[in-house]
Amino acid sequence: MKEKGVTLVEIVISIFLIVLFSAILISDFPRILKQFALTRAVYKLAVDLRRIEDLGFSGVLLQDKEGNSLNPKGYGVYFDLANNESQYILYIDRGDSYNAKYDNISQFCQENEDPYKDCILEIIDVKNENPNVFIKQIRDKEGDEIYRPLSVNFTPPIPFVNIVDHEENTYSEVEIVLGLKFYPNVEKSVIVNKGGLIYIKY
Repeated sequence: MKEKGVTLVEIVISIFLIVLFSAILISDFPRILKQFALTRAVYKLAVDLRRIEDLGFSGVLLQDKEGNSLNPKGYGVYFDLANNESQYILYIDRGDSYNAKYDNISQFCQENEDPYKDCILEIIDVKNENPNVFIKQIRDKEGDEIYRPLSVNFTPPIPFVNIVDHEENTYSEVEIVLGLKFYPNVEKSVIVNKGGLIYIKY
């Protein structure tokens, strides 16, 4: 009975294919890592929007470090791409004249310097995932770019979403687009609308 074996040609072809695929994977590995970082940043943005939405719709009363109520009238997420394309701000909307947008105050809520002004809960930097990740643009429902600072505000007790820029223009829906520097065609985005729907666009 004749036994079958592996020929030298088959071994050489197998080794060649393994080396070829390894070289392709290694050469593309930095881009793959950046795309993973972009995906993580987009998911974090969606989670942060949902977290602020939950606070806004539940009407949770947060307190400062001394136990005083922070008197929230709403909660929101603020974007100002002209001044910082890598950060967004989670804030509490409060004050005598409630306007459902961020008033660009630099105080943090735990400091509670002025209980009648908006305050910052947290500043998120998307570059923490990767230095090449940035907030590329914000678009309205029609796909037009929004250049002005923008607030996405959630107001209790009746669930109300207000999407407004600093010139008082309101939007029914916005798309927040994250991208990678040096890779102009690579982008992922989060969409939020006035109905409170928040989802990632693939």
